[in-house]
Amino acid sequence: MFAVVAMSIAASAQTTRVIKGAVIDKNGNPLPGATVNATGGSEVTSVDADGSFSMEVPVWLKSVTAQYAGMKDKKMKIKGEDLIFRMTPKGAKQWFIIANYSRIVSGDYSRYGTTKIEYSGNMGGLMFGRLGKWGWYSKINVGLSEVENRYTSSWGTSYYNDDEISGTVTAGVTKRIINPLHAYIGLGAGAIDEEFVITPEIGLIGKIKNHFLLHFGYQPSVPIDGHASVYHVLNIGLGYAF
Repeated sequence: MFAVVAMSIAASAQTTRVIKGAVIDKNGNPLPGATVNATGGSEVTSVDADGSFSMEVPVWLKSVTAQYAGMKDKKMKIKGEDLIFRMTPKGAKQWFIIANYSRIVSGDYSRYGTTKIEYSGNMGGLMFGRLGKWGWYSKINVGLSEVENRYTSSWGTSYYNDDEISGTVTAGVTKRIINPLHAYIGLGAGAIDEEFVITPEIGLIGKIKNHFLLHFGYQPSVPIDGHASVYHVLNIGLGYAF
Protein backbone atom coordinates (compact mmCIF):
# COMPACT_ATOMS: atom_id res chain seq x y z
CA MET A 1 0.00 0.00 0.00
CA PHE A 2 2.84 2.37 0.84
CA ALA A 3 4.42 1.68 -2.55
CA VAL A 4 1.12 2.36 -4.34
CA VAL A 5 0.66 5.68 -2.49
CA ALA A 6 4.28 6.67 -3.22
CA MET A 7 3.85 5.89 -6.90
CA SER A 8 0.61 7.85 -7.00
CA ILE A 9 2.27 10.89 -5.43
CA ALA A 10 5.20 10.64 -7.83
CA ALA A 11 2.85 10.42 -10.83
CA SER A 12 0.93 13.47 -9.57
CA ALA A 13 4.17 15.41 -9.13
CA GLN A 14 5.14 14.63 -12.69
CA THR A 15 1.84 15.74 -14.25
CA THR A 16 1.18 19.03 -12.42
CA ARG A 17 3.10 22.09 -11.27
CA VAL A 18 2.39 25.16 -9.17
CA ILE A 19 2.53 28.62 -10.70
CA LYS A 20 2.26 31.91 -8.85
CA GLY A 21 2.39 35.63 -9.41
CA ALA A 22 0.31 38.79 -9.09
CA VAL A 23 -2.38 40.77 -10.89
CA ILE A 24 -1.97 44.57 -10.77
CA ASP A 25 -3.09 47.68 -12.65
CA LYS A 26 -0.80 49.88 -14.75
CA ASN A 27 0.20 51.83 -11.62
CA GLY A 28 1.19 48.72 -9.69
CA ASN A 29 -1.91 48.57 -7.45
CA PRO A 30 -3.24 45.07 -6.65
CA LEU A 31 -6.54 43.94 -8.15
CA PRO A 32 -8.14 41.66 -5.53
CA GLY A 33 -11.00 39.59 -6.89
CA ALA A 34 -9.43 39.17 -10.31
CA THR A 35 -9.33 35.63 -11.65
CA VAL A 36 -6.55 33.66 -13.28
CA ASN A 37 -7.59 30.69 -15.38
CA ALA A 38 -5.82 28.03 -17.40
CA THR A 39 -6.06 28.95 -21.08
CA GLY A 40 -8.11 26.18 -22.64
CA GLY A 41 -8.35 24.31 -19.31
CA SER A 42 -10.66 24.08 -16.29
CA GLU A 43 -8.30 25.30 -13.56
CA VAL A 44 -9.13 28.74 -12.12
CA THR A 45 -8.20 30.71 -9.00
CA SER A 46 -9.06 34.08 -7.43
CA VAL A 47 -6.52 36.76 -6.60
CA ASP A 48 -5.91 37.57 -2.90
CA ALA A 49 -6.24 41.01 -1.29
CA ASP A 50 -2.59 41.78 -1.98
CA GLY A 51 -3.00 40.88 -5.68
CA SER A 52 -1.11 37.58 -5.45
CA PHE A 53 -2.24 34.15 -6.62
CA SER A 54 -1.05 30.57 -6.66
CA MET A 55 -2.54 27.64 -8.55
CA GLU A 56 -1.77 24.09 -9.58
CA VAL A 57 -1.92 23.43 -13.33
CA PRO A 58 -0.97 20.57 -15.66
CA VAL A 59 2.66 20.50 -16.74
CA TRP A 60 1.60 20.67 -20.40
CA LEU A 61 -0.24 23.97 -19.92
CA LYS A 62 1.46 26.75 -21.93
CA SER A 63 -0.39 29.89 -20.79
CA VAL A 64 -2.89 31.38 -18.33
CA THR A 65 -5.28 34.31 -18.67
CA ALA A 66 -6.12 36.99 -16.09
CA GLN A 67 -9.54 38.67 -16.04
CA TYR A 68 -10.92 41.64 -14.09
CA ALA A 69 -14.09 43.68 -14.53
CA GLY A 70 -13.46 46.81 -16.61
CA MET A 71 -10.03 45.59 -17.70
CA LYS A 72 -8.85 43.90 -20.88
CA ASP A 73 -8.15 40.17 -20.55
CA LYS A 74 -4.42 39.50 -20.46
CA LYS A 75 -2.78 36.25 -21.52
CA MET A 76 0.74 35.25 -20.50
CA LYS A 77 2.99 32.29 -21.28
CA ILE A 78 4.07 30.18 -18.32
CA LYS A 79 7.79 30.54 -17.69
CA GLY A 80 10.11 29.77 -14.79
CA GLU A 81 9.59 33.09 -12.99
CA ASP A 82 6.49 34.53 -11.30
CA LEU A 83 3.79 35.80 -13.63
CA ILE A 84 3.00 39.51 -13.22
CA PHE A 85 -0.20 40.53 -15.00
CA ARG A 86 -0.31 44.30 -15.56
CA MET A 87 -3.90 45.01 -16.61
CA THR A 88 -5.10 47.95 -18.73
CA PRO A 89 -8.63 49.42 -18.80
CA LYS A 90 -10.99 48.55 -21.62
CA GLY A 91 -11.30 51.39 -24.09
CA ALA A 92 -7.84 52.74 -23.34
CA LYS A 93 -6.21 54.60 -26.21
CA GLN A 94 -3.92 52.66 -28.53
CA TRP A 95 -1.32 53.85 -31.00
CA PHE A 96 -1.82 52.48 -34.49
CA ILE A 97 -0.21 52.42 -37.92
CA ILE A 98 -1.81 51.35 -41.21
CA ALA A 99 -0.26 50.68 -44.61
CA ASN A 100 -2.64 52.42 -47.02
CA TYR A 101 -3.44 51.90 -50.71
CA SER A 102 -5.47 54.47 -52.69
CA ARG A 103 -7.13 54.19 -56.09
CA ILE A 104 -7.81 57.43 -58.00
CA VAL A 105 -10.83 57.60 -60.32
CA SER A 106 -12.20 60.68 -62.12
CA GLY A 107 -14.26 61.72 -65.13
CA ASP A 108 -13.44 63.77 -68.23
CA TYR A 109 -12.47 67.40 -67.94
CA SER A 110 -11.17 70.17 -70.18
CA ARG A 111 -8.28 72.56 -69.63
CA TYR A 112 -6.60 75.05 -71.97
CA GLY A 113 -8.06 73.49 -75.11
CA THR A 114 -7.04 69.98 -74.01
CA THR A 115 -9.48 67.29 -72.95
CA LYS A 116 -7.94 64.94 -70.42
CA ILE A 117 -9.41 61.58 -69.47
CA GLU A 118 -8.24 60.29 -66.10
CA TYR A 119 -8.25 56.53 -66.45
CA SER A 120 -6.54 55.50 -63.24
CA GLY A 121 -4.13 56.43 -60.52
CA ASN A 122 -2.49 54.68 -57.60
CA MET A 123 -1.06 55.99 -54.36
CA GLY A 124 0.38 54.35 -51.29
CA GLY A 125 1.40 55.59 -47.88
CA LEU A 126 0.93 55.44 -44.14
CA MET A 127 -1.94 56.27 -41.79
CA PHE A 128 -1.10 56.62 -38.08
CA GLY A 129 -2.52 58.00 -34.84
CA ARG A 130 -4.32 56.94 -31.65
CA LEU A 131 -7.60 55.09 -31.23
CA GLY A 132 -9.92 55.47 -28.24
CA LYS A 133 -13.34 56.89 -27.41
CA TRP A 134 -11.98 59.93 -29.25
CA GLY A 135 -8.68 59.87 -31.08
CA TRP A 136 -6.79 61.38 -33.99
CA TYR A 137 -5.00 60.35 -37.17
CA SER A 138 -2.75 61.60 -39.98
CA LYS A 139 -2.29 60.09 -43.44
CA ILE A 140 0.37 60.61 -46.12
CA ASN A 141 -0.07 59.24 -49.66
CA VAL A 142 2.22 59.44 -52.71
CA GLY A 143 1.91 57.82 -56.14
CA LEU A 144 1.25 58.28 -59.87
CA SER A 145 -1.85 59.34 -61.80
CA GLU A 146 -1.94 57.85 -65.29
CA VAL A 147 -3.60 60.22 -67.75
CA GLU A 148 -4.55 59.99 -71.42
CA ASN A 149 -4.53 63.43 -73.06
CA ARG A 150 -6.61 64.20 -76.15
CA TYR A 151 -5.85 67.54 -77.85
CA THR A 152 -8.31 68.89 -80.42
CA SER A 153 -7.40 71.70 -82.84
CA SER A 154 -7.96 72.78 -86.45
CA TRP A 155 -5.35 70.23 -87.47
CA GLY A 156 -7.38 67.40 -85.97
CA THR A 157 -7.12 65.36 -82.79
CA SER A 158 -3.91 63.98 -81.30
CA TYR A 159 -3.33 61.73 -78.31
CA TYR A 160 -0.53 61.27 -75.85
CA ASN A 161 -0.17 59.75 -72.40
CA ASP A 162 1.67 60.98 -69.36
CA ASP A 163 2.22 60.04 -65.72
CA GLU A 164 2.11 62.69 -63.04
CA ILE A 165 3.29 62.44 -59.44
CA SER A 166 0.36 62.77 -57.04
CA GLY A 167 0.26 63.12 -53.28
CA THR A 168 -2.02 64.10 -50.41
CA VAL A 169 -1.66 64.80 -46.70
CA THR A 170 -4.72 64.59 -44.43
CA ALA A 171 -5.47 64.66 -40.71
CA GLY A 172 -8.56 64.43 -38.55
CA VAL A 173 -10.34 62.79 -35.62
CA THR A 174 -11.50 59.25 -34.85
CA LYS A 175 -14.55 58.20 -32.82
CA ARG A 176 -15.33 54.76 -31.45
CA ILE A 177 -18.84 53.78 -32.60
CA ILE A 178 -19.12 50.31 -31.11
CA ASN A 179 -16.15 48.23 -30.07
CA PRO A 180 -14.20 47.31 -32.22
CA LEU A 181 -15.40 49.77 -34.91
CA HIS A 182 -14.11 53.36 -35.24
CA ALA A 183 -15.16 56.10 -37.67
CA TYR A 184 -12.85 58.87 -38.86
CA ILE A 185 -13.30 62.21 -40.60
CA GLY A 186 -10.59 64.58 -41.76
CA LEU A 187 -9.40 67.26 -44.15
CA GLY A 188 -6.21 67.77 -46.11
CA ALA A 189 -4.61 68.97 -49.31
CA GLY A 190 -2.28 67.82 -52.05
CA ALA A 191 -1.71 67.62 -55.80
CA ILE A 192 -3.21 65.21 -58.34
CA ASP A 193 -2.14 65.47 -61.98
CA GLU A 194 -0.60 68.92 -61.35
CA GLU A 195 -3.87 70.14 -59.83
CA PHE A 196 -3.83 71.51 -56.27
CA VAL A 197 -6.70 69.79 -54.44
CA ILE A 198 -8.56 70.04 -51.15
CA THR A 199 -9.29 66.55 -49.78
CA PRO A 200 -11.99 65.92 -47.17
CA GLU A 201 -12.36 62.25 -46.22
CA ILE A 202 -14.44 59.80 -44.21
CA GLY A 203 -13.95 56.15 -43.37
CA LEU A 204 -14.08 53.25 -40.92
CA ILE A 205 -11.36 51.41 -38.98
CA GLY A 206 -12.15 47.97 -37.59
CA LYS A 207 -10.11 45.89 -35.14
CA ILE A 208 -9.46 42.20 -35.76
CA LYS A 209 -8.52 40.28 -32.59
CA ASN A 210 -7.66 43.46 -30.62
CA HIS A 211 -4.50 44.37 -32.54
CA PHE A 212 -4.85 43.93 -36.30
CA LEU A 213 -6.73 46.66 -38.19
CA LEU A 214 -8.63 46.94 -41.46
CA HIS A 215 -9.77 50.28 -42.85
CA PHE A 216 -11.90 51.60 -45.74
CA GLY A 217 -12.31 55.23 -46.71
CA TYR A 218 -13.57 57.66 -49.36
CA GLN A 219 -11.75 60.87 -50.24
CA PRO A 220 -13.22 63.29 -52.80
CA SER A 221 -10.38 65.54 -53.95
CA VAL A 222 -11.61 68.89 -55.27
CA PRO A 223 -9.31 71.01 -57.54
CA ILE A 224 -9.41 74.60 -56.37
CA ASP A 225 -8.82 76.15 -59.84
CA GLY A 226 -12.03 74.63 -61.22
CA HIS A 227 -10.47 73.20 -64.40
CA ALA A 228 -11.01 69.57 -63.45
CA SER A 229 -13.86 67.51 -62.12
CA VAL A 230 -13.66 65.95 -58.65
CA TYR A 231 -11.14 63.15 -58.24
CA HIS A 232 -12.65 60.23 -56.34
CA VAL A 233 -10.08 58.45 -54.17
CA LEU A 234 -10.89 55.10 -52.56
CA ASN A 235 -8.71 54.01 -49.61
CA ILE A 236 -8.07 50.59 -48.12
CA GLY A 237 -5.40 49.38 -45.73
CA LEU A 238 -4.13 46.90 -43.15
CA GLY A 239 -2.46 47.85 -39.89
CA TYR A 240 -1.64 47.14 -36.28
CA ALA A 241 -2.62 48.71 -32.93
CA PHE A 242 -0.19 48.59 -29.98
